[in-house]
Amino acid sequence: MKIINLKGKRALVTGGSVGIGEEICRQLAICGADIFINYYGKKEIAEELAEKLKQEYGVKTACGFADVADSKQVAEIFNSMDNAFGGIDVLINNAGSESILHVLDLDEAEWDRVLNINLKGPFLCSKQAGLRMENHEGGNCIT
Repeated sequence: MKIINLKGKRALVTGGSVGIGEEICRQLAICGADIFINYYGKKEIAEELAEKLKQEYGVKTACGFADVADSKQVAEIFNSMDNAFGGIDVLINNAGSESILHVLDLDEAEWDRVLNINLKGPFLCSKQAGLRMENHEGGNCIT
């Protein structure tokens, strides 16, 4: 496998502290990217991963809580990333959710929750990233 050189690139991974997001963060670190881990669950898990990546791969890391479906929280997390890294080059829209309910048991609130995380979240995050990327030499948003 060829490793892409991302040294000096700044990446934000939504839902980055567990599961697929955790592995995405690890692969970005292997490639040399500095990583901002967005989490919605336990702070300790995100902080432990951030420290591990820093120690193992020598990259800069930071983490912050945000519900990607909340525009104010999304703006705050991007401001935190600006403060930590001075900008963004790569956004990975990884946060996602599903419902385990049968469609006949699914209520509108649960439907809205899943749609907000899976559709509104990438929109809000991509918009914040795009506003920052247009002010420098661009970047990439991956959904």
